[in-house]
Amino acid sequence: MMFACGGCVAAVPIVAGAAGAVPVVGQHLGQGEEDSFWIARYDDVVKATLRARDKLSLKIKDKKIKKKHAELTLTDDRDQDIVLQIERLTDTVTRVHFDAGSQEFAGFAHLLARQIVQELKDADAFLVHWSDDTQ
Repeated sequence: MMFACGGCVAAVPIVAGAAGAVPVVGQHLGQGEEDSFWIARYDDVVKATLRARDKLSLKIKDKKIKKKHAELTLTDDRDQDIVLQIERLTDTVTRVHFDAGSQEFAGFAHLLARQIVQELKDADAFLVHWSDDTQ
């Protein structure tokens, strides 16, 4: 996720690249918080988040996964938390709220989001495929 608007609210694609953009839009809320909306099934996003957590060697401090809502608190080796709330909005749209606790740690939350995107791409779990010109 690439955001350079300190304190503003902007909806922008989270990841775009030469291979095309992924169907995810993020909204920077400030203070290390961000809402994002993913065209992927809730269960797939939860699974991808757990795989991303593993790849980044984050520890699970708290995990509550229900049928339509999950809350995960992940922590690094310094006990800095990233809280994710994952919510099913429709059969095909999932909301992920990231809370890194502070703007200083927001970059690590962005790294986590990018890894979740990669896990979803690897699993071919995005339900649509955007090209760079659809944004």
